[in-house]
Amino acid sequence: MLDSYEDLRDSGIRDGGAVIIGGLIDDVKNQITRNGKLMAFMTLEDLYGRLEVVVFPNTLEKYRPLLTVDHAVIVRGKINYNEEMNVSVICEQVYPLSLKTDIPQVKEERTAYAPAAKKEKLVIHFTDFTQKPLLKEIKSVLMKTPGQVPVELHFEKEHKKFGADKNLWVSVCDELINNLEAILGQNKVEVLK
Repeated sequence: MLDSYEDLRDSGIRDGGAVIIGGLIDDVKNQITRNGKLMAFMTLEDLYGRLEVVVFPNTLEKYRPLLTVDHAVIVRGKINYNEEMNVSVICEQVYPLSLKTDIPQVKEERTAYAPAAKKEKLVIHFTDFTQKPLLKEIKSVLMKTPGQVPVELHFEKEHKKFGADKNLWVSVCDELINNLEAILGQNKVEVLK
């Protein structure tokens, strides 16, 4: 996830740009506005990090049942960064992450996780997207072998694919494959050429 102004700038996404992000809701804090309406600040977390999502009153009213801790969701919104260069997303829509999720496409020329064309990529197959502790362990393993090979995560139950942020790209070696398979099991890691 994008969690700093530098990540935002390097990704090519401008302030106010449309994004679709997915992850687990890690925290939801409600706040009363000056007009006496309820809004929320939620923390969305995925394999790459955490990101604040701002949910204004009208949006909160519409999607409140989906905004509970430990639920996997897809958020459609706009990138926002403040004077301190902290990145957040202004929430416009929320979708449950499920087999039936139908998400409208973002009409942007470039997306945050569209890797450049490479000859090979590392594909990691997960059974279930909501295995949060497993995702953290996988991230730790990936960070130990930095390189130029893109990493793609496939979540079989949800039929979703995510490209890892460039700082999690790897140098493929037997040790990396063995460490990942020790966590996920045999035939859950493949190198596509």
